[in-house]
Amino acid sequence: METEGTTDEIKRLQRCINDLVSVLALPAIWTGHESSLVATTLLDVLVRILRLDFAYVRVNDSAGGSPKEWIGSINGSHRDAQPHEIGRALEPYLTADPTRTSLRIANPFAEDTASITVFHLGLQERVGVFLAGSRRPDFPAETERLLLQVATNQAAIALQEARYVSQRRRTTEDLERRVSERTAELTAVNEALRKEIVERTRAEEDLRQSEAQFQLAIDTIPGLVWGALPDGHIDYFNQRWREYTGLTLREAGGWGWQVAIHPEDVAGLVENWRSLLASGKPGEMEARIRRFDGEYRWFLHRAAPLYDGAGKLVKWYGQTTDIDERKRAEEKGKALQRDRLRLLLDIDKALVANLDLRSLFKALAANLRRVADCDFVGLALPEPISGKLRQHLVDYRESQGVITEGMIVPLQGSATGKAFRTGQLVCLDGVQSSGPDPEIYGTPEGENFYQMLLKEGVSSGYFLPLVHGGNVIAVMQLTKYAAGAVKTQQGDFLSALARSYCTTLRKTIMKQAI
Repeated sequence: METEGTTDEIKRLQRCINDLVSVLALPAIWTGHESSLVATTLLDVLVRILRLDFAYVRVNDSAGGSPKEWIGSINGSHRDAQPHEIGRALEPYLTADPTRTSLRIANPFAEDTASITVFHLGLQERVGVFLAGSRRPDFPAETERLLLQVATNQAAIALQEARYVSQRRRTTEDLERRVSERTAELTAVNEALRKEIVERTRAEEDLRQSEAQFQLAIDTIPGLVWGALPDGHIDYFNQRWREYTGLTLREAGGWGWQVAIHPEDVAGLVENWRSLLASGKPGEMEARIRRFDGEYRWFLHRAAPLYDGAGKLVKWYGQTTDIDERKRAEEKGKALQRDRLRLLLDIDKALVANLDLRSLFKALAANLRRVADCDFVGLALPEPISGKLRQHLVDYRESQGVITEGMIVPLQGSATGKAFRTGQLVCLDGVQSSGPDPEIYGTPEGENFYQMLLKEGVSSGYFLPLVHGGNVIAVMQLTKYAAGAVKTQQGDFLSALARSYCTTLRKTIMKQAI
């Protein structure tokens, strides 16, 4: 019987691994596509893999419009059901606590009941919600919840990318519309000038004066401006462009401007420029330009064609705008998002790996310090009999501190104790400068504990209660020394992290108790 059970367990794990591989392949399908493809593919794959009776996805509209909804069911049943009607029936459960494993509700498609589980898509900025339902009373199993968590995490990233693609498309369409309007205006002006030249002999002198004034204006505006012939040959750079790059018109004219472009960006920029020349339509592209002192910075290059009254392309005009700070901020934000998602996936992996409590803590502590930008990570647990709060685990960035494993942490007189008593996130900022908070350290024991932290050099920190079933089972501590305060904008993320970590921690504690 043990052999049969082991064989079934191996087969179940093999199916789980195969299903996980299928889920991890979804981003390759979603890249560059609209949110509708992300949602429908997510429904089809999860319904098929987990044999769900039904599934529901709602995606918020980034432009502020009504959310979009989709439903899926096994074998394509319930095709006549309307997503918005199902969404209205499921509305009371869509804001459910994601740490709850499942709920048993009335089946919105039939006369029986079903178990459901809800996953919010996105962390700080929620892009939507996913709900899975099955008639099975034990749904979701542990492996099913893991697959659902990984799939919805992947979908949240893809939906954020789809938002960006949609927003960029709308921006491009708006730019094309404005350029088209401007082109029409310029065409009308040119036609008026042509008639005026024919009718008045002094028009040539007036035009030369106008061109001289235009040249002066282009050279003095705070931007990099250039012009090109219909074949793409650059025949003009304004003074600011030449000063910025340190190149003359003779050096950069024609196609010589490529020497000022970053080597990694030249091929792509030239290819995009040739595509614009072939299409005769306005466009934009991003590439780094070398400043006269050798430093490269990111720029947005916009180009627009000019047509004469007969519809013939006679000139290209372009403007180059510095976007380096925006690009660096985007890269920094993406890196932070990747670190946060990687940390959540590490927790999911730890849940599957069945690590003991110390190994689990050590496996995640380094990543926690990096993502939260802190110097100390600790875990305090209540003693089963006495109820005292004892420091169970500690992890320092360097050496050792005053907080040690096994020490008693005051329930009345510490931020850890307050988080444990209230079940609320406690954030401290400027411990050394503001003095002891009477709500936290307002006891003799708390005053001693505060002086110990002050001597240690603790500047600020987060104290996250890990809550299960309405009870606090532990407190996670993230603190930083006097070099600077922890980033306050991380509160929402760390709260979500605490909810995710709580499930893994509870399982590990139960395993050790057994």
